[in-house]
Amino acid sequence: MKTLLILRAVPDTGKTLFANTMVGKEYTVSADDYFEELAQAQGKTYSDVFNFAALGHAHRQCKERCEALMTQSCEKIAVANTNVEAKHMKDYEALAEKYGYTVFHVVLEKRHNGNSNGHSVPQEVKDSMEVKLRNSLKLQ
Repeated sequence: MKTLLILRAVPDTGKTLFANTMVGKEYTVSADDYFEELAQAQGKTYSDVFNFAALGHAHRQCKERCEALMTQSCEKIAVANTNVEAKHMKDYEALAEKYGYTVFHVVLEKRHNGNSNGHSVPQEVKDSMEVKLRNSLKLQ
């Protein structure tokens, strides 16, 4: 069965680590990839190159990579974005339907004291995202 895992969580919960563990790094897509690749190319850190204005481009690239994996009929794919609102997942759900993938929405909690991923997301942004995530959960 072809499976798409759509991860949902605030920053610093370990979405990418979880996705890589579940499906493998080569089958994990994330908008963060855009900034991480840019940082690596420029010899800088993620925080140095992150730009809110480029988020739209980063998310388009993420969706394109997801669709490219689907056209290859990869068995399992994970989207490791925050996806704190239902509207953030719609394009991935549409792609899954188009290519015959079963979708699982996976909400991650941060119950560990692990290291930050270095993205330096301000606490007030994380708090706002947490509220949006809580308000968009569909448990039944």
